[in-house]
Amino acid sequence: MVRYTLGTDMRLLSTSTEIHDTLTRLLPKHDSYSVAVAWATMDFAAQRLLVRNKAKIRRLVVGIDSYITHPDFLCGFVETPSVRWMPQRSVTFHPKVYLLESGDSWDCIVGSANFTKRGMLVNDEVALHFSNQDTKADSVRQDLQKLIGGYWAAAESFDADDVSEYRTAWEARKRDHERLSRPLVTTSPAIRRKRERAREEGVTDILGMSWAEYFKRIQAERAENMFEDRLLLLEDARSLFHDTPRLRDMDKASRTRIAGTTYERYDPDEDAFDWMWFGAMRRAFNFRSLIGRNSRGLSHALDAIPLTGEVRREHYETFRARFAKTFANEQLGGGLGRGSATRLLCMRRPDWFVCIALPNADLCKATGVPKDIGLDKYWDRLIVPLTQTPWWMSEEPESPVEKRTWMGRMAMLDAIYYVP
Repeated sequence: MVRYTLGTDMRLLSTSTEIHDTLTRLLPKHDSYSVAVAWATMDFAAQRLLVRNKAKIRRLVVGIDSYITHPDFLCGFVETPSVRWMPQRSVTFHPKVYLLESGDSWDCIVGSANFTKRGMLVNDEVALHFSNQDTKADSVRQDLQKLIGGYWAAAESFDADDVSEYRTAWEARKRDHERLSRPLVTTSPAIRRKRERAREEGVTDILGMSWAEYFKRIQAERAENMFEDRLLLLEDARSLFHDTPRLRDMDKASRTRIAGTTYERYDPDEDAFDWMWFGAMRRAFNFRSLIGRNSRGLSHALDAIPLTGEVRREHYETFRARFAKTFANEQLGGGLGRGSATRLLCMRRPDWFVCIALPNADLCKATGVPKDIGLDKYWDRLIVPLTQTPWWMSEEPESPVEKRTWMGRMAMLDAIYYVP
């Protein structure tokens, strides 16, 4: 370790905007840029200045670990031999060094801020700015040049084909980055207090569970361990949607089973399971009427939810708008059926949705949301936090029974919180 004693001209930059403002002031001033950063993105003033002054770049090394660097940033430097990327290795490339020089005049910023829009404008960041005006900093400049030179030697040039291949991988991981970057709703002080009260009342706290804990708890269902029955129901529903993707194309018996409005009598000696699990909707009279009349509006609403792959907020919002429009067009009295809407959702995608009804009201208590949460808050306040839990984000298990559960892991929360 080399220790440096710098003079009093060194400045502490204590915010991201202060770092960005200093950098944008210094870039036009100097003739040569030597930069090493873990990640770089687009659409902020310093980035645009760098592009306009790319001829001044002496050495720029940018990391591509975790696919955070934007491919458009790389595209801007495909024909620039003074720019290289650091290939992914067993260790993460993570420096943030900006050395700007003009003969004997120079400035350097070293700190936590990446060359990204958030790093320069949004995040909590800190950096030190020092220059040739600091009479004790000459040896630091030399060592920084050697440091960046070492990064440069380990880095590799890239061409348009390389960036195209990188973009494909970046696009595949973009949704994961967006989902994981969302704030954890459940960490707010008010929600944490509600969760603590729920735990004191003996309500299972689902938000911090691992997959192993979740799976163990799911199997300890209160209602005489109907675990297998629930799995069979979800598999039957999945099969119905696989064979007939649109609700309106199903026969009446299948529609009413999916909707939870069937009046078929359940005989435990003959039937594999009871279709009333995950929300019995027989008393939702308007909804039951729409299902019986084979409402095209309800079917059109459910079409918004993809049968495979990621479900996004826009999918849910399209469903919600169409669901509400169906009730409005039919001029049906009463409010929108939260239970009936979430019943349809969890039958179509039990890996993403859970039915909310009176018998499982403790789920709302466990997650700190109001027990009368409406469809307008259902996605942001309930589904988003649940999709950030360790058990939901776990990899698909190898065990057959665990795999069956994992494919319906959100809907199966009902097995924990259902009270007969």
